[in-house]
Amino acid sequence: MAALKYGGTSHWNNPVFIGFSLDAQKALIEEVHKRNLMSDTHSTSIEGPKLSILAGVDVIQHPEVLDPREMPDELVQMIKERKIIGSMLVNQITGDAWKRHLKTKKTNQKNRPRRPPTPTAPRRRHSRSADKKTGISAVRSTCGAATPRNSSAPA
Repeated sequence: MAALKYGGTSHWNNPVFIGFSLDAQKALIEEVHKRNLMSDTHSTSIEGPKLSILAGVDVIQHPEVLDPREMPDELVQMIKERKIIGSMLVNQITGDAWKRHLKTKKTNQKNRPRRPPTPTAPRRRHSRSADKKTGISAVRSTCGAATPRNSSAPA
């Protein structure tokens, strides 16, 4: 069966940009399905495929090539439940190429700069919220006032 492929997200940018809103993808996929074609998206972020899945996409190109984050179990479950085809870059993630990828990933994680904790750093408060239309959750951080520690004061 023939398919229409569209860019659900930008390719290889950091940050990755969403190409089409949920409503735009729904309209596009509806028209594709009216023509007895499959819809095929290329998405390289966690949010990109999720929007495409919610819109009714049939195929996701390269779902294994996400931004630096791991694919959440919820997204894997959505793909599985809807029987969405994942067209993977198997030639790039097997054998020696896969071993190099794992080694590079481990090295990058080890060499990532870490900020040492400071007693006067503001405390971060996180709150989670989910967009009711898309179900995509967001984390909002707010900083409270720093509380300096006085070494002579009792703990």
